[in-house]
Amino acid sequence: MNLICGIVDFSKSINVVETGNKMVEAFSGYPGDKVNCWHNDWCYVYCHHQHITPESVKDTLPFYDADSGLVITASAIVDNRKELLDLLGIKDSHLNEISDSQLILKAYKKWGEDCSKHIIGDYCFAIIDIRDKKVVCSRDHTGKICFYYTGGSSYFAFSSIIKPFFSIPGLKKSFNNQWIADFLAIPTVIHELDASLTVYRDIYEVLPAETLAVTPEKTTKTIYWNPLMLPQIKFKKDEEYDEAFREIFFEAVRCRTRSIGNVGIMLSGGLDSGSVASVAAMQMEAEGRRLKAYSAVPFDGYREHLGDGFISDESNYINEIAGKYSNIDIAYNKAEGKNSFTDIRQFIDIIEQPYKT
Repeated sequence: MNLICGIVDFSKSINVVETGNKMVEAFSGYPGDKVNCWHNDWCYVYCHHQHITPESVKDTLPFYDADSGLVITASAIVDNRKELLDLLGIKDSHLNEISDSQLILKAYKKWGEDCSKHIIGDYCFAIIDIRDKKVVCSRDHTGKICFYYTGGSSYFAFSSIIKPFFSIPGLKKSFNNQWIADFLAIPTVIHELDASLTVYRDIYEVLPAETLAVTPEKTTKTIYWNPLMLPQIKFKKDEEYDEAFREIFFEAVRCRTRSIGNVGIMLSGGLDSGSVASVAAMQMEAEGRRLKAYSAVPFDGYREHLGDGFISDESNYINEIAGKYSNIDIAYNKAEGKNSFTDIRQFIDIIEQPYKT
């Protein structure tokens, strides 16, 4: 997925080009296929491209649409591309040509801040309206991609990761006491009671299914989707539920294997990942593609200490799955010489906060 960031300063009190160039230095350690930026005297937008889908190879981000005065940068894999083309009145012949970010931009032109209601996939995006001096940021329904923001008296900044924010003049790296108190007090793997908070004060996370609209006067937050508010689906026969589930499930798996590279899965011996791997293997076999599966198993000499109902070595069940599909390649990882503390600094650097898992 792409990495994105940007900063706007409506009062022009910050040198956004100088600040933006410093912000993007935080992306230097991440793999990428190309980098681009766009700026004027009060707006700086950046994209660190990572090509995954066929359409992403030809994508250009940030993109400035001169006709509408809109600038977009995004990290997006849109799954309902065919449905969006129909809703937007675009011919199916453009399905393999138009990029996901262009679909998002066209959706914004049609529905404005409500556009995310119509987009299904893994995404976050920022659209800057140069003429009306407005920034709209949005994150996908389940929050598969991290998206952070911060702001001062006159500026607003966003980023896929937290590190770039510390290049903004006046923004101090101060810890958020509320986040830390929640982290220490909650006994489960949940980190905080307010999911918009981060470990750093004044740096927040865009919530899943949330859209932010920022102008010089105000910031508006909108939750555009809530699974508890969806209408119930009623069928006459049990078989119809099975058929409907299979249709959605198979399509969901197919979307996640749309890649120009190899496809991998973290595979256990359970029903969840096993079902996904089985469907993916069937679909990919028809295309002559292979599925790479990764699973953790105990290292040599391990003594079983788990209680009843727990299995430390699921390789027997995994081998049963692989035995049914000839195009699954399994890599078992024993993590010899490692424990929960061995790579803790590396994981904190990736996650950018303490973790309980």
